[in-house]
Amino acid sequence: MQEITKILVAVDRSKASRRAVNYVANFVDSTRRFHVGLFHVELPPHMLEWGGSEDPAVEERVEAERERDYQRLETQTLARGSALLRELQEVIARRGADVFGRFVEFQEPLDTASITQAILDAAREHGCGTIVVGRESFSGLKRLFKHHIGEELIREGKGITVWVVE
Repeated sequence: MQEITKILVAVDRSKASRRAVNYVANFVDSTRRFHVGLFHVELPPHMLEWGGSEDPAVEERVEAERERDYQRLETQTLARGSALLRELQEVIARRGADVFGRFVEFQEPLDTASITQAILDAAREHGCGTIVVGRESFSGLKRLFKHHIGEELIREGKGITVWVVE
């Protein structure tokens, strides 16, 4: 019996993420030994605070409107993330590999540490032994001051293989 390998590809809208997906698509095959999950993190939508009203009826109406607006923004944000993942799924599916899931998650703050933790949590939750991320090249001083998610995943991802595609 063949062992199934589950790979989680963490993506954003960058060219580096597309390269990572293409790399995985070229690596996997149609033997169904590989199952690929796609993971994308979005910043939740934000709305400005409203000072409120002295009139409880006005307050209630405005709060209900704001809740509807927020739900609409959240739905649009999730739809954009899902559309990206559907597009990238096609690249992998054309190679005959199984895409077991497309996951869009809200994360705040959207910084290296929280993104790293969200990716690791998703990999563990879905039983993925490998995480793949894309990386842009940096030159000179930029490289000294810019930390990459891949570096953090390698540092924090005990027991998980990390592929960084440049």
